[in-house]
Order: sequence, then C-alpha cells, then structure tokens
Amino acid sequence: MFKNYIRQHPLLVSLVLLVFIVLFGIVLYFSSGNTTTEQKAPVQNISVTKTISKSRSKLPNIPTKTYTGNNYNVSYPQTWTEDTSAIESTQGNLLYLQPDVSNSNEEAHVAVEINNAEDTTLASMSAGLSFLGFKKVNTIVGGVAAQKFTGKVTLSQKILHNTIYLFPYKDQVYMIKLSYVGSSYDVQLEQEFTQFVNTVILN
Repeated sequence: MFKNYIRQHPLLVSLVLLVFIVLFGIVLYFSSGNTTTEQKAPVQNISVTKTISKSRSKLPNIPTKTYTGNNYNVSYPQTWTEDTSAIESTQGNLLYLQPDVSNSNEEAHVAVEINNAEDTTLASMSAGLSFLGFKKVNTIVGGVAAQKFTGKVTLSQKILHNTIYLFPYKDQVYMIKLSYVGSSYDVQLEQEFTQFVNTVILN
C-alpha cells in the first residue's frame, strides 16, 4: 500500500525528503557552530594565562650598588653580598657576589674574573666549556662581542646550573659567571643575572 502511495504521489514524497534533508542540514550546522564555540574558549583562556605569566616574570626596579673593577664598572642588587676580601687580594681582577635567593639550598654565586690573555686564552676557555656540553651563543657585553655558555653539571648528586659570558678586552679575558645548585632552572635569578651583565661598562 505504501509503495502504491509513493507511485501515486512522487512529487509529495520528494518534497518531504527535501524538507527532511534541509532540516537535518540545519541541525548539523548549528551543532557544529556550538562545537566551534566550545573549542575557541580554551584558546582564549590560554592567551590570558600567558599574559599573566609574562607580567609576573618581570622584575621590579631594585636598588643597586656599583663596583669598579679592572677596566670596568658594574651594578648589582643591594641584596647581594659582596666578598671584599677576594676583591682586595686580586686588585680588582675578581668580584665575588652571593645573590639573595629564596631557597637556601641553591648556594648561588656570581663572579667576574679577569685573566691575562697570555695565561688563559679565550679559545681554551671556550673549548673547555664546549667539551662539557655547554650550549654556546654569540652576544654582546659592554659593547664588545662575547660568547654566552649555558649548561649544568651533576656533582655529588647535586645539579650545578651555570651561565657564563666570555669576552676579550685590552689583552685580557673576562669571565662573568652565575652558578647555583638546584633541582630546577631559577628564572628570577637568571633574569637578575642578565640585568647584572647588562650593566657592565668597559673603560
């Protein structure tokens, strides 16, 4: 009977099928639109999270002290402790500082060491750090071309993080180094050290 009805009213049946297909298409369109909206929401949350993390990572302006060494000046945070005995014994060729860190187990220190280029060459120091597997990039310190090395070494089950700048100046090799013990990379300490290096003025 149903087959006979289809034969007698083919146009009506076709119209009903067409309406059904259109309705089905509309339902799919709106459901896919809702899915797209739901997928966009996490992306917006991610961008907000990134903005917050960036603002938190910025360091505030902090009071500094200025040190005058052998052919250079540098400024460092007042919270860092200066080892004056090492400075006096080397006549400005070694500046040894201990940053104030939140974790007392980090054992952090910053040093500026100056060596005579005839005794310690830049090539030998660079080769030694590369041998240890440190990553090297070219940069600028005080307007002079420099090499920056980053890497970590495990000593007695402790991880020693190192960031080292090497550059030649007036027949001497300058090494500016940050070292600290810690299980993870200290973002704030590394940023403070970068600011410290950026204050170097060669004269």
